Amino acid sequence: MRRRAVAAVAAEPRNPAQALLWRLSPSDWARDVLDLDLADWQQDIADRRGELTVLIHRQAGKTFTAAIIAAHEIVQRRSTSVVLAPTQRQSAELIRRTRENVLKAGSTITVDNAFSLEIEGGGRVVGLPGTDDASIRGYSVDGAVIIDEAARVSDELYRAARPLRARFPRSRLVLLSTSWMTAGFFWEIAEGPLMGSMPVVRLRPDDTGVLAPDFLAAERRSLGSEAYAREYELTFSRQSGTPLFDLNTIDSLFSQEPGYADPFGSASDHVVHARRLVDTSWLGGCD
Repeated sequence: MRRRAVAAVAAEPRNPAQALLWRLSPSDWARDVLDLDLADWQQDIADRRGELTVLIHRQAGKTFTAAIIAAHEIVQRRSTSVVLAPTQRQSAELIRRTRENVLKAGSTITVDNAFSLEIEGGGRVVGLPGTDDASIRGYSVDGAVIIDEAARVSDELYRAARPLRARFPRSRLVLLSTSWMTAGFFWEIAEGPLMGSMPVVRLRPDDTGVLAPDFLAAERRSLGSEAYAREYELTFSRQSGTPLFDLNTIDSLFSQEPGYADPFGSASDHVVHARRLVDTSWLGGCD
């Protein structure tokens, strides 16, 4: 379906440094343009470039954060992004939330349907289901590949998704999920033989502070220890016949690169520098 969606009035940066900061930092852009006050952990995820795995508890706000990343790529970078999820419904939900952010930023949407949107100037995002790796081939991504509930997406789809960024090595790959089983690419990256191959952010309820203790206590009673640990404590359930440890996992414990354990790694030096410039007096004449 092709239509022009009604947008809010586009926010304008007050000086060149702020324009640069908005381009570099999705969290600053979300605060200033979307009027969204992100938690520290959301700012960290939004602002990281390159590849990132996020192992996070249920109902923390990961899809909300992913939609900010996708909207920023469209509006500020005019790039192409692809969002993937286990089902088409989940992909469509991420597209819906991205659409809300794009309209709030004042952009005009020229292509709009349940599974994709495009704005004037060429930025676009496509939402695809995680059921068939053939459906994602043919795209070239210079923005972000975002895989929601990645622990439930097949290895075949993940392997097909990685080359989408081949021509744009500075594009983003963001894997977000709660824990599931001790198998598959997401577990291998988070805790298995591929641990250390990319940064991993781990966020329990105590880290995000979004769930009330009374709610969590009730969930523990209702779900039982194993299901509760999987949904809220980042514990992967061991498949029947799966050894508790294998040699690759043990070896990875001693070869993991330092620095990946801190869930609140700082933004890039470029973002920090741009933030310092935004309010400096010598830029006053650029308003």
